[in-house]
Amino acid sequence: EPTNHLDLETVDALIAGLRAYEGGVMVITHNVQLISEVCEEIWILDGQAVHTWKGDFWEYRDYLEDQLEVLQEEQAALAAKPKAERRAGKEGPEGSQADGPRSKEERERDRQRQREQARAKAEAAAKAEQERLAAEAAEAAAEAAKRAEAAAKVRAEEEAAARRAE
Repeated sequence: EPTNHLDLETVDALIAGLRAYEGGVMVITHNVQLISEVCEEIWILDGQAVHTWKGDFWEYRDYLEDQLEVLQEEQAALAAKPKAERRAGKEGPEGSQADGPRSKEERERDRQRQREQARAKAEAAAKAEQERLAAEAAEAAAEAAKRAEAAAKVRAEEEAAARRAE
């Protein structure tokens, strides 16, 4: 964490120095100013995986806020469901957990499941984006191949015409 013990002026000097440096630097920081003003690529460590974020820090922050909202909505829906079922007259065994609070283990399993669902959604979105980019690249390559083929055909016709003219 390069900015932990630096004052604002020194952080500004560090930013200026990093911008002027022509080599590559890996910066590990929580300093928003440093990230937003210096970093051109953001790597996210998630469990055992490293993901590259294809946007700036502020877009990543907005993405995280959206994911948090989704997770909170899912948790609220899960919390509201047993209440709604009780109000609708759902009958269960006397004294069952369906009529009372859930255990700590049950709540933790729910949270883990929600985290896995959110992670799966994020991975699916990332995969869809990669597939979209791959399709665009394939389309561009096919178009380039067509242009190269057309150019080769024109050159062959020009060479044939030149031979006939001789």
